[in-house]
Amino acid sequence: MLQKDTMEQFLTAFILTLLFIHNSAECPKPKYIEPYYLYPTNCCQKDLDVFKPFPNGKYPEKPKILELTDFLRNGKRGIKAVWNASLTHLKGFKIEYEFKGSDKKICRILDFSEFLKNKSNSNHDFKFEIYPVTKNKEILVHLYPLPESGNNYPPAQEVDTFMCREWISKIDYSLKDDALIVEFKQGPSKCNIKVYNLTLYDGQLRILKEVAVSSSKTLSELKHKFYGLCPGIYEISVEIFDEFWNVDGKCICRAPNGRCGVQCFRSKSNRIEVVGSSCTMPSSTNMTTAKTGLATKPKSSFKLTIFLAIIGAMIGLLLLVLSFYCFKRTIQEKRGLLFYIEDHSYHCEAIDKFVSFMNKSKCKLEVAARLVKGGDPLRLSFEIQKSDFIILVYSKALHKRIQAWKSNQDYVNFLKEDNSALLTASLLKELKASNKLIICKFPQAPKSGISSEFPSVKCYTLTKELNLLIQQIHGTGVDQELTILVKSNKFNHKFNSLTNTIKDAANFEENSSYWFEDKYICPKKMESLMPDDTEKFLLDGYEHSIYSIPISYMFEQINANNDTIA
Repeated sequence: MLQKDTMEQFLTAFILTLLFIHNSAECPKPKYIEPYYLYPTNCCQKDLDVFKPFPNGKYPEKPKILELTDFLRNGKRGIKAVWNASLTHLKGFKIEYEFKGSDKKICRILDFSEFLKNKSNSNHDFKFEIYPVTKNKEILVHLYPLPESGNNYPPAQEVDTFMCREWISKIDYSLKDDALIVEFKQGPSKCNIKVYNLTLYDGQLRILKEVAVSSSKTLSELKHKFYGLCPGIYEISVEIFDEFWNVDGKCICRAPNGRCGVQCFRSKSNRIEVVGSSCTMPSSTNMTTAKTGLATKPKSSFKLTIFLAIIGAMIGLLLLVLSFYCFKRTIQEKRGLLFYIEDHSYHCEAIDKFVSFMNKSKCKLEVAARLVKGGDPLRLSFEIQKSDFIILVYSKALHKRIQAWKSNQDYVNFLKEDNSALLTASLLKELKASNKLIICKFPQAPKSGISSEFPSVKCYTLTKELNLLIQQIHGTGVDQELTILVKSNKFNHKFNSLTNTIKDAANFEENSSYWFEDKYICPKKMESLMPDDTEKFLLDGYEHSIYSIPISYMFEQINANNDTIA
């Protein structure tokens, strides 16, 4: 008994020592990331000045908006928080990330005290990114304006970092009468899963039955019943049915680089033992389908129909391709130059798909920046003269840059990109004067500046007017051949891939309203831009986006590096 008491005292003392060490962790010196000081988790319980109320006892108002999204960068997940708040009586913010199912918490303090002195009291937008974050986690995010009062913070919101491809579920089962009842949780709603494959195996892992279980918008868990199982050992697996598994832009399960063509993860149950009397052993040819919670129905005929439909479509496509190539031989290939600004990765990917498609349409496109290394003006003028046509992709970034040029300004970060740096105001004049220039734009690009900046240049919206673009490039005299070419575009895989990447670019710009400010910051006078004019975007080995735009008139961007969350 004495020995037991001694052991309990030792364990109590050990636990208290660990708690003391944890609570006495030093608060390191904050990192200054203009315009705020960033404090890590160790400082969130310390007596910092940012927590103390103003002498007048006033507190900031409750933030009005809090939006959370997860993002993928370099194969790793991150979380972006965007909110709107008044600057009145505000010193900064505390953000807590609480991991569901564990006692793990991460905290960040953003101290704006010095910067906000003598600033206007209007509302402003803020953004904070924590990156990288461990994937496949459910996280509750709390936002507190500082100094904090009892009720000046919005409700906590939930966000997850699930990779759709890596979704797995615990498989529960029960035996009732002559039925094996299987239950599993649905995948994240953001994955937009329509159907799950449910497979029953025998003890030797041979497939006995396959079931297609439809998703549900009202249930968090799905159920299916297997009847007539003989006594023995069984196993169950569940995986996402990814109909467009190999179609970029449409698949559910994607590799870390965002590409399709990879298999979804598969959830597996424990071994299940069934005991009973009479049974009907299912055969491997008894393929079944089911709606949520219902018994299975034969689906072999359904698969046969799908197979025959695919074969028929392939034969039709083959005939179309053969006729296309017969006519295509008479169309002479045209050679063109391509100029564009590297707005963002989705934009650049769409342009790569555009080049690939045009090359298959007897319009060989050369990206000017790749062709003319270093921007040699003589070589560039030679290539302009030699080309049959020139395409300039008009985008939001190009529009912003042209506006800056009119004020004798430019953006530093354009000079760090090969394609963007090649474009200058004088080069645009040369392109216009060549009488070979064609403007192309994606649907989300602004229309306002095209007519004034390029009044006599034809503009085509992709992919809506892509066929008209091809017809202008090839000219007259090959109408019959072009008709075949135009019709074939509707069945062209590269055309579908181009359409999907353009949609991805449009969705990115729609969901990230401040992507341009995020990447290019603000313009500077031409005379202040030197060839080696660069800004440091690395802090302690991590990437930061640092903004010097006054908070009184511009969206306040706050990008902070943070440690990986376990």
